[in-house]
Amino acid sequence: MNTENIENDDGEKKTDDSIKITIDKDVEKLVAETVNKINDGYEGGKVSRQIVASWLLDKACKEISDSDVKAIRTDNFNAVNALSAVLRKAQETGVVPLELRQILFAQVGLDTPTKKNVKSKLTKTSTNGGVDIEGEAEHAV
Repeated sequence: MNTENIENDDGEKKTDDSIKITIDKDVEKLVAETVNKINDGYEGGKVSRQIVASWLLDKACKEISDSDVKAIRTDNFNAVNALSAVLRKAQETGVVPLELRQILFAQVGLDTPTKKNVKSKLTKTSTNGGVDIEGEAEHAV
């Protein structure tokens, strides 16, 4: 891979294997403040916004926890996307989650149906009456 150094208008050096990303203005201010903090009194060189941002991203991405992932997902939750995903899954499986069924019934102005009482079926080992020890049915008199 060719990693020839290129100097931009700000005097920052970058390599041709870099990629640009867009960040919020507030975050850019934080990066600029961090660059100034690092460069202030440092005579051994000079760091750029790109160097600091790349270093911070590299460190943060390697140390991201499950709770961080959950927080990012929560901050970027999109109800329409979530509903689309649930719909796709329901169409694939033919099963709509009970909670969603209840919401759908309420949304269209219907009462949630109650579960039907399922009667136990007769089997070879059970009857509607009692069975004596010899296996004959007891009849109510």
